[in-house]
Amino acid sequence: MISSENKLLQKVWQVKLKAKDCDYYGSTQGIIPIFLNTLHRIAAIDPKLKEVAYTTYGLSPWGMMTRVYLPSATPSIFVGMRLGLSYCWRSLVAAKLLGASKGIGYLIQEGREMAQTDLMLVGVFLIGLIGLIAMKKKILNS
Repeated sequence: MISSENKLLQKVWQVKLKAKDCDYYGSTQGIIPIFLNTLHRIAAIDPKLKEVAYTTYGLSPWGMMTRVYLPSATPSIFVGMRLGLSYCWRSLVAAKLLGASKGIGYLIQEGREMAQTDLMLVGVFLIGLIGLIAMKKKILNS
């Protein structure tokens, strides 16, 4: 007899991600690095610079935002966007592999569900081989 917690675990492992869920999951992974990099840079602005901009130039809050905060934080925003894009891409690829209904991701999932380790390893090595070929082509074309 199967216990209720084993039934729950079986249900959890049988969940398949839909394409819309994969896209949502992949796109949300990039928000945090952008936000944290921007927040860190704004917090690190020299207080003297803010004081001079506010008292000497008499900038309004909008002026402070456009003339002090945004120009100072722009490099960090771009770094956050670069990191965020790589996180999005990585999580999107992983989610698409797990939620696939055909292709290499499906081969890996089918091997996992049927406890066929050799099938899973073939899929993993195939992905690695494709990555290696793509990397060599990029190096040769450079």
